[in-house]
Amino acid sequence: DGYGDAGSTTTACDQPTGTVSDDTDCDDADASVNPGATEVCNEVDDDCDGDVDEEAADASTWYADADGDGYGDAGSTTTACDQPTGTVSDDTDCDDADASVYPGADEFCDEVDNDCDGDVDEEAVDMSPWYADADGDGYGDGYDYVYACDAPSGRVRNFRDCDDTDAAVNPAATEVCDGIDNDCDGDADWGLGVPDSYAAIQDAIDAASDGDTICVASGTYVETIDFDGKDVFVYGWEGAETTTIDGDGSGPVVLFASRETADAKLAGFTITGGDAEEGAGIYVNNADPTLQDLVVSGNTCTTTSDYCYGTGIYLEDSQASLDGLSIAGNTAEGTLYAGRYGYAYGVGLYATGSDLAMQDVDLTDNEHASSASYYLTSYGIGAAFVNTDVAWSGGTISGNTNGSASATYASGAGAGIYLSNANFDGSHLVVADNAMTGGYSGYGGGVAAYGGSDLALTNVIVANNEVEGGSGWYGYAYVMGGGVFLGQYANGALENCDIVGNAATASSGTSYGGGVATYYYADLTLLNTNLVANEADKGGALGTYYSSYLGSTDITYSNFYDNGTDEFEGYSDPVGSDGNISDDPLYADTSATDGVDWDLSLDPSSPCVDAGDPSMTDVDGSVADIGAYGGAGGGW
Repeated sequence: DGYGDAGSTTTACDQPTGTVSDDTDCDDADASVNPGATEVCNEVDDDCDGDVDEEAADASTWYADADGDGYGDAGSTTTACDQPTGTVSDDTDCDDADASVYPGADEFCDEVDNDCDGDVDEEAVDMSPWYADADGDGYGDGYDYVYACDAPSGRVRNFRDCDDTDAAVNPAATEVCDGIDNDCDGDADWGLGVPDSYAAIQDAIDAASDGDTICVASGTYVETIDFDGKDVFVYGWEGAETTTIDGDGSGPVVLFASRETADAKLAGFTITGGDAEEGAGIYVNNADPTLQDLVVSGNTCTTTSDYCYGTGIYLEDSQASLDGLSIAGNTAEGTLYAGRYGYAYGVGLYATGSDLAMQDVDLTDNEHASSASYYLTSYGIGAAFVNTDVAWSGGTISGNTNGSASATYASGAGAGIYLSNANFDGSHLVVADNAMTGGYSGYGGGVAAYGGSDLALTNVIVANNEVEGGSGWYGYAYVMGGGVFLGQYANGALENCDIVGNAATASSGTSYGGGVATYYYADLTLLNTNLVANEADKGGALGTYYSSYLGSTDITYSNFYDNGTDEFEGYSDPVGSDGNISDDPLYADTSATDGVDWDLSLDPSSPCVDAGDPSMTDVDGSVADIGAYGGAGGGW
């Protein structure tokens, strides 16, 4: 190898074969070992410098593996033949301080490049499914999902939405009657929908428990139903216009007679086709239901053995609540005693022994249409209240009549409303176009109160009602109170009312009190009230049959105008005292045929403006006007 062994020498003038002049070979048995050799990794001092494998030409580069994950830091190297402790031959670790970060590691949702491929959080093993929330209600569609670390736009974590096109449908929504599973619990309309869950309403009632709601879709249900003591809510959720319970000649159509409470509710139906002596449409006895948003129409009483009571609605011993009802077009046709007699009490509504709260209840076009040939007797064709307390705000009582009135001795009281020993507090009512015609006696074309009743009317219009006597009893008819009649011991208090265009007429005999008539110790209070254009033989505005038995009278701040020449019968003319006047009230419009269509608001120049009791104010704070739109309740 050109390097000699210092321990094996020859002295000669000329170089002997196999010798050299250099004596630095440290292993003359190995030609690859000499001072000029390249150090390699073989545990031999190849270059004879006294060190073994130092800076060996074939030494490896080793990379620090500080986190011990088997992958090294390319920026921290060591060259050595043998692997130094804490190093590895791989230089692909992108974070040598984190043992979970290295090539091939599982990617996680941690905003770290766990697998050192240059991307962060891609295809992470712990990605979550995110579900489409197309309707933005916070609940997703379980069939439309993607995996991602963070929420993609329009997606949410939960998948419990059962209709991702409707934001009102989700697990947090409130179930309502609409044929939809609003709260995604698997049941539409609480599982009590008709006809989806039950074909008949009665079937659903039978299956329900107290507090349940029975959701009835639009349609006509030919059946009668009995709440049977259950405090459930039977709800025609698409409204009375399209949802009908038809008794098909049977009745009552709806029955509450098992001590149901106010939590027994019926709403959103037309009730029709009933036929019964009592409550052909709805019958309530010893129960306190809530009746809302109903049309009660087309029910009849065709009995030949008894009287007709409450053909539309009958209530006995009840504390019912009536709100938003139209009781219209019901008829009492019954006769008895070989067709000679016909009796009806409250064709639209009859209540006895009850305590009623009524709001926005209309009674229209109900009729006592009996073909009785001899006696036809009608009490409260619109409504009759006997031994009953009534608070009634808002409603129209119109077109209620004993239309046929062909009986020889037709009689009756209260074509619109009849009271007997009742307490009646009415406000914001229109009592118009009701008529009691023919026969020998009639009392109260609009309202009649008897037997100690207390009648309080505030902001009420009584217009164009009529009570008419025909041939009479032995040629004499008894006719009183075209608008309002107060019978014996009744008490009537009218405040801010319009009594307009009513008539009491008799083809035989004499009529009394076109506007208001009283009888035998009936007490009367008139305050801020107009009596205008009423007609009667005696007492066009106000008359009494027995002037010697006149009850207490208090007439103040009222207006009497155009009530004929005989305006006050049995009463002293109050005009000119106690704030009472006689002037044209200048109503906005009374040109329509029907009084219900009259506009009795006052022209700004009306003498009735600010002419009421000066201690009272209108809604605008000015002194109260006279008439139905004056006083604190005038803004209706």
